[in-house]
Amino acid sequence: MTTALENVPRILIFFRNVNTLADAFAYVTVNSGQVPGNPNSCLAMFHLNTLADIKRQVLADLSRKDGKLKVVFCTSSLSMGMNLAMIEYVLHYAPPLSSDAFFQETGRAGREPDLMCHSILLTYPRMFSGCKPDDTMPKYAKSDDGCLREIILSRFNTTKPSDQTRCCMRCHPDTPCNILSFIEQSFDSSLTESISDTDSVASLESIESIPDM
Repeated sequence: MTTALENVPRILIFFRNVNTLADAFAYVTVNSGQVPGNPNSCLAMFHLNTLADIKRQVLADLSRKDGKLKVVFCTSSLSMGMNLAMIEYVLHYAPPLSSDAFFQETGRAGREPDLMCHSILLTYPRMFSGCKPDDTMPKYAKSDDGCLREIILSRFNTTKPSDQTRCCMRCHPDTPCNILSFIEQSFDSSLTESISDTDSVASLESIESIPDM
């Protein structure tokens, strides 16, 4: 690998189904040289069917600031009621169907008030095919203008604070988005290749903290 996983920030990658999650996890572990189940592995999976002992191990590690896990491939099973430490990046592989779920997933990052965190939504053309999302998520995922934070907050009949200094890529278009290059360097392109059907980055939000809704 071009970058040691031990030196990268913690990342949670949320998937909409276990099959896609498992495929991406298998691809990344093979190409990064990680051994699933090894106590020293920096990668893990967490979903509804994960064995209870492994779930406890993953949660125990993620609750520690000095934990070994750096990247966890997960579903919404990891999105609620989890007070996780030092999560700097949350990636959503396609949007959830509700704004509440999006907030829950994003809210796993930035639990420390002074931690600068990012949430990024990866989209593809037929991401809502056969689904019934709420009214806000398609607007958020497909919007090409306006403040993204305002769009998502409109679902809850609220607006962002007037003194908001860190917002979305629409409000700060000159801020470089280096998360994809960071991932590519960390995994020798294995992750970006495993999600090659993604044709656009819908959003990048820098967040201080998003409370549970």
